[in-house]
Amino acid sequence: MISSVDVKSAAGAVVTTLRLSTKAMVRLERENGIPIHQVLQKLDKEGSVDLVAGIFAAAMNDGKGGAEDDAYDAIDEVGGTVDAVVFVGEAIGLAFPAAEKTDDDVVALEEPVGNGKGKKPSK
Repeated sequence: MISSVDVKSAAGAVVTTLRLSTKAMVRLERENGIPIHQVLQKLDKEGSVDLVAGIFAAAMNDGKGGAEDDAYDAIDEVGGTVDAVVFVGEAIGLAFPAAEKTDDDVVALEEPVGNGKGKKPSK
């Protein structure tokens, strides 16, 4: 099960709960016309208020979604888009946790490769 994050106002009251459920991801894909990974890349690159509000609307109410006006109100209650995007980031992290590495996984090189200057070493 995908975990959720409580969205709290500056006073500490829970405003809504965000969960990037399958329903929320499908809604975001349909609204944006691109796969979810591209929606998240778009958020990372552009960070538009419209996209943050869209993610809030899709993921609020524990992943069941809500109306855009309710998302706008929730974002205002937490202090605006800059504060709201922190909660969106937490919800994304819970939906896509980093895979744990095992001994069977490829081990990263311990020493850097090359001279670090992006050109061939001089002779």
